[in-house]
Amino acid sequence: MTIRFTLQAFAAILFATQGAFAQDDVRTKVLDSPFFREFLPEATLSSLYNYATGTAQPDRGTLGGLGVGNGVVFGLQGYKRPFRLLHNLCGPGYDKEDGFFPDVVLGPTQLAEEEGLFRIKGTAVNVTYEKTGAGTLRTITFAQIDSEHLSRAYVPINYIYQLFVVEGVSSAEEAEALAVFDIDPSEPLEPGMRAEVTGRSLSVTRSAFEERGLRGERFYCAAAVFEFESENSPMGVRGRSGVEWAILSMQAVVRSWRELLSGLSVVETPDERWNDFFDATNVLIKVQQSAQGATCPMHRYGGTWTRDITGPVYYLTRAGDYESARAMIDYYYKNALQRGGIANANNASIIFPEVMPEVDFLSRDTFTGRLSAEGPSYIPLQYERYVRFSGDRSILEGREGFLEHALMKQQIDEDGLQPWSGDETFRDILRANLSLGLNYKLEDETLSSNSSLLYLASSIALNDLDPERWRLDDRGSDKTEFQLRFEKVLDGMRFYRSELPLASYVRKDDRSRGKAFEDAGLQLVWPLAREDARIPFAREEYAKLVDALFHEDGTVRTTPRTRPFIPMLRGDLSEGLVTGMNPGYALSSLCSVGDPRAKEAFESIRKFVSPTGELGEAHLASGGSAFHPVYDSRGQTGDLAARYRPWEGGIVADAALQYLSGINHEEDFIVWRPALPNIWEALKIAPLKVFTRDGEAELQVLAYVTESTAQSDARSAGERTQWLELRCMKGVVPVLLEADTSWPSKFIVNEICETGCVTNPTLGVPTTLITRGGSGFHYQLRKSEQVIVLDEGEAIRLYRSASSAPSGSRDDADDGEDF
Repeated sequence: MTIRFTLQAFAAILFATQGAFAQDDVRTKVLDSPFFREFLPEATLSSLYNYATGTAQPDRGTLGGLGVGNGVVFGLQGYKRPFRLLHNLCGPGYDKEDGFFPDVVLGPTQLAEEEGLFRIKGTAVNVTYEKTGAGTLRTITFAQIDSEHLSRAYVPINYIYQLFVVEGVSSAEEAEALAVFDIDPSEPLEPGMRAEVTGRSLSVTRSAFEERGLRGERFYCAAAVFEFESENSPMGVRGRSGVEWAILSMQAVVRSWRELLSGLSVVETPDERWNDFFDATNVLIKVQQSAQGATCPMHRYGGTWTRDITGPVYYLTRAGDYESARAMIDYYYKNALQRGGIANANNASIIFPEVMPEVDFLSRDTFTGRLSAEGPSYIPLQYERYVRFSGDRSILEGREGFLEHALMKQQIDEDGLQPWSGDETFRDILRANLSLGLNYKLEDETLSSNSSLLYLASSIALNDLDPERWRLDDRGSDKTEFQLRFEKVLDGMRFYRSELPLASYVRKDDRSRGKAFEDAGLQLVWPLAREDARIPFAREEYAKLVDALFHEDGTVRTTPRTRPFIPMLRGDLSEGLVTGMNPGYALSSLCSVGDPRAKEAFESIRKFVSPTGELGEAHLASGGSAFHPVYDSRGQTGDLAARYRPWEGGIVADAALQYLSGINHEEDFIVWRPALPNIWEALKIAPLKVFTRDGEAELQVLAYVTESTAQSDARSAGERTQWLELRCMKGVVPVLLEADTSWPSKFIVNEICETGCVTNPTLGVPTTLITRGGSGFHYQLRKSEQVIVLDEGEAIRLYRSASSAPSGSRDDADDGEDF
C-alpha cells in the first residue's frame, strides 16, 4: 500500500482540499495541544498516514490503516472517514469463526473540515485530529497492555479505549455538542449499548466530558470503553472506565509498548518513510500476536496459518526478537500435538494444557487438500531460520518426527513433480500477468515449480539442523527415504528447465512448460537466503530468471502482454500486478548472491511500502498502490483484500533490513556485505543481534557521508565519501576475518572496549571496520595502512568461533567473493 507523501499530490488525488500542507505542519497541529503537553509530552507522531479536507470519502486504494490490539482484542482505523471509526473489531479470541463486528464510530458523524490520522511512534496508539469551525476534536485509541501481556500470560483484558479531547470551546456543554456520541444519527448511543455477533457481544460505555486545565489553557475530555464478551471472558469493566482511568492506561500503554519493542532493531535513516515503515512493522507484527503467542493476520482472516508464520519469523529473527519468533513456532507445534497432525490453519487463542499428548507424526497419512504441497515446506524453514539466527537448538528437542512429517507426507508423483496447494497468495497475479484467465484452475490443470523449490530448500534446511539424522549430504549407497525423495524432486525440476527462464508450472496432461513467474522462480534463493550447491542449477536458473525479468525500476516481474483481467482495479494496469511478497523475495535474493542490482531493488520497494507497515496481497506495478476492490463495513467479504498482514510485511521488512545492515547468517559465519543507498547522509541500525559460540552479542551498523579533503587513490579532494562501520555494542564477538598472510594475525578477533569501539587485541588498536571510497569498500585498521578492498556486492565473512574458521587463506573463499 502506498501513501503519497507530496501533500499537494495527495490532496489532489484523494480530496478537494483547501490548500497544501507540509507533513510537519499537520503533526505540529496535532501535538500543539495542552492535553499532549500535560499527559504525553514526549510523544512523537508518525509521518502522515491519512489526511482529508472537505466532505469527500477517500479513494480506498490509497488509504492506510492502523491497528490497535493487545493479543486479545483487535481493531483497525483509517479505512473510512471519520478516521476515528473502528473497523473489523474482534475479540477476545481472535479467530475468523467468531466473526468481526461492524464498523463502530463514536462522536460526530458529519465529516470535519480537516482530518488526519497518525500513530504515536513505537506504539500501537493511534491519534486522530479533526478541525471544525466550532473547535478541534482529537481522539487517542489504544488497547490496554501491561506487564502480564509482555510475558504472554492469558489475562483477558478485553478493552479498547478511545479518549476524546475537545479544545477551542468554553464549556463541557459545547464539547458535548461538538462530539455527540452517536453510532447512527438516528440512534443515539446509550451507555452499555451492545452489538451481537455470533453469540458474542460488544458493549460500549462512555463517560461525560470533564474540564481540565494546564497553565490557563482549558480543554475537555471524555472516554469510551469498547468491551468484548465471550464464554471465557465475561463482561465487567470493573471500574476501568472514566477519563482518569483512560488517561492513566494510555500513559502505561505507551511505556509498555516501548518496553515490548525495546529488543528489536531500530533503523534510523534520513528517509522518514523508511524509518516509519520499520517502526510500524515492529508494531504490526506484535499487535497481531495473540496472547498465547500465535501470529494472526488481523485483517479479515483469523487464526494462525502454516505459511504465514514465515514472514514474521524471518523478520523477528533478523531484528533480534527471538522470544516472539519462538512463541509463534511453539504455538503452531502445540496445535499440531492437540490435533494429532498439522493443519493449514489453526485457532489462534487456544489455551493449551501443561501436558500435551504424544503424537507419532510419521505414521500419519499422506497430506491432501491445501497441505498436499507448498505449505508444510515452510515448517522446517521456520525452524532452520530460528536456530541459525538465535543459536537456540532447544526448540528441536522431541520435534524431529514432526519436522520430518512436514516433508515426508507431501505428494510427489512418479516424475518427481508436486501439485499446487491451492492456497498460494500469488496465484491470481500469476493468472493475470500470464493471461491464463480468472477461472483457470492451476491446481487442477498444472503442477508447481514453487512447491518443488520450496521442498528442496526445506529438505536442505532440515538436513542442516541435524546432518547426522537426515544425512542429505551422505554419498553412501544405503540411502534413506528422505534422501531418495529429495533426489526425486531435484530430478523432477528438469521438466521446468529449458533455455528459457525456469517455468512456473508444467501441464499435467502433456508435461509442457508454462511461462516463468517471479514469485515461483525466486524460491531458488529466497527461502534459505543463499544459493545452495545442493541445488546444482540454482545459480544458472536464478541468473536467467533475474536477467529476463529485472526492470529498470528495480523490480523483478513479468509484464503482461494484455490488460490483466481483474476489472475492479482502477489505475494504470499496463505494467501489471506484483504481489506483496515479491519486492522482498527479489531484494533478499539479490542481496544473498551479491548482485549489485540489489541497490535498484531496494529503491523500488519504496513505492510499495508505507509508514503503516501494511502491504497488500497485490499491488499495481506502476505506482505501487494496493489492490483494493471493495470496502465492507460488516468485515466479512471483500474488504481491502487483506492489506494488514504479517506475511507480506515480514518478508519485505526482513529483506530491507538485510540490505541495509549488510548482515546475513550462515551456519558457521556471518556475512557482512555493506551497502549505503542514495548516498544517505547517515544510517544507524542497532541492535543487530548475532549468536556466537560464546553466547549472544549485539552489533551496530553506522554509516555516514563525509566531505573528504585528503588525497588518495580512492578519492579526490572534496569528494563526498561514504563511511561504514560495524561496531560491537555488547558481548564478545569472535569476528574472525580470513585475511592475507601478510597480516600480523591470521585471524583478527574483535571485542568491545571501554569506549564502545571495536578493538583488535592482537594489535591493540581500535578498528574502523569499513570505509567506502571511489574504488570500493575497504577494511582497515585505524593505525594501519593495510586494507582489504571490496567491490560492490562483495562480502566479508565474520566467523562465529575460531574452530569454525577454515585454515586456508583468502584464496579459499568461494568464487573469490567472500574473504
